[in-house]
Amino acid sequence: MKEENAQQSPDFWSEDYLERKYIAQYLTKFLQSRYSNQKTETGFVMAINADWGYGKTYLLTRWAKELSHLGYPTVYFDAWQNDFTPEPLVAFMAKMDEALSEHFKSIPVAQRLMKEAVQKAVPMLRPAGIAVLGAAVKIATGISAERLISTLNDLDDPGEIDANDERKKGLKTLEQSLSKALKSSLDEHKTKSKAITAFKGKLKLLVDALEKKRGIQLPIVFFVDELDRCRPDYAIELLEGIKHLFGVRGIYFVIGTNIEQLSHSVKAVYGEQFDGNRYLKRFFDFQFNLPEPLHENFTKYHFSLGAIPSGVNLLDGLDVEHYREDAEMRNAIVFEIYASAFDLTLRDREAVMRILQGAFAAFSSGDIHVHFLYFLAILCFQDPTAFQRLRTGAVNGEILAGEHLKNAKKIHARKLRSGDFTRSFINTEITPLSVIADYFRIAKSSGQKLLEMQIEMETFPGRLFHLVRREVLNLPPHQQSEYVNSLEGYIDIIQYAGKFS
Repeated sequence: MKEENAQQSPDFWSEDYLERKYIAQYLTKFLQSRYSNQKTETGFVMAINADWGYGKTYLLTRWAKELSHLGYPTVYFDAWQNDFTPEPLVAFMAKMDEALSEHFKSIPVAQRLMKEAVQKAVPMLRPAGIAVLGAAVKIATGISAERLISTLNDLDDPGEIDANDERKKGLKTLEQSLSKALKSSLDEHKTKSKAITAFKGKLKLLVDALEKKRGIQLPIVFFVDELDRCRPDYAIELLEGIKHLFGVRGIYFVIGTNIEQLSHSVKAVYGEQFDGNRYLKRFFDFQFNLPEPLHENFTKYHFSLGAIPSGVNLLDGLDVEHYREDAEMRNAIVFEIYASAFDLTLRDREAVMRILQGAFAAFSSGDIHVHFLYFLAILCFQDPTAFQRLRTGAVNGEILAGEHLKNAKKIHARKLRSGDFTRSFINTEITPLSVIADYFRIAKSSGQKLLEMQIEMETFPGRLFHLVRREVLNLPPHQQSEYVNSLEGYIDIIQYAGKFS
């Protein structure tokens, strides 16, 4: 990687909450080393394996842009966006033509060789004659070609066909047509074999030409993303095409996928008893397992996606002197307190955030008490039965909070970034339980009782309850004594939002 390029490189990694930049830099060095030490290797395919939400697409899109900026010819192909086409290689070749034409616009010889390679691929993209005829038979008769051929096989000696039996004469004609189609298909197979050889030959010439050009880094890197989300036949055909057509030195593939999900696609095509994982090992030379992101970073990343309405005021109670981040990041910190207390996995966090997306939609303006909202969303996800007991009033809210958070971790000075995790909790023994128990207490209080409560306002969570009291004081005096706290409505909001799956 050239020093001057690295210094001038634009920031492709803004909002890199999952810290994928460093993985991309490591993998770039890995590919550079492999190409330098194994230049005769006929192609290389690496899978980036991870669950949804681990930042695969973020990694691949930005890594591709960075490599392109550094002089590597790159192609980024979103397989899922293109799986509406019946021929995956057609869509892939089109993207290859588009991306590399732009990259080679100042290198005439490379542009010419790339165009010639695409032209050589054309015979490979035509469906086989037997398949076309089979489809035509299905459309015309409503019966598959296989079934008609089976019927033919059940006939007596063709030489004994009754000249007046129009049905049998028709089937005989079909048999002859299928035989011609089979010969045509065999001829096409020979043509495709020649086309594959010619296509690979042009790619080899392209790599040879690029090695002589200054400013061009090799290998050529193709990024294929979202393969596990495609329909099974599309995913498998694209994989097989990549392996058979692009086995050329200097051509590298990076495929972002979930191997487990992709193995299910293989079974959908070849049968449940088929060993999908073993089959996939034929295609991937290396498999890189994307590490699980830090839980705090995962939370910050998902809060950055904009689920929180812009017109609301999120009441988190954090000390603004120590927490100057925007509302989304501040409340990611609060969410992480409760997610840690409930010991949520990353998948659990994702599910609860989906509930919160539905809940936030119910607020177009005004204040939101996020501590109370997050607790209810997690409870709804983790123990729906207990949540329903709470909703129907079958159990006291404070007791319920105690049941589910009695083992909650103390909120001490944990590390999320440089500095204390929650400076607002300095020298305290506060747990999420104590905060939520107080929320239940004030939610059941009338306006007058709220006004009479003695609450220390300078420390957490006192400032939160001061905000509740402010809601009361903002009402006309004659309504304050009859005030029913808005926190009770949160339970119904989460009830409905919890229906999202």
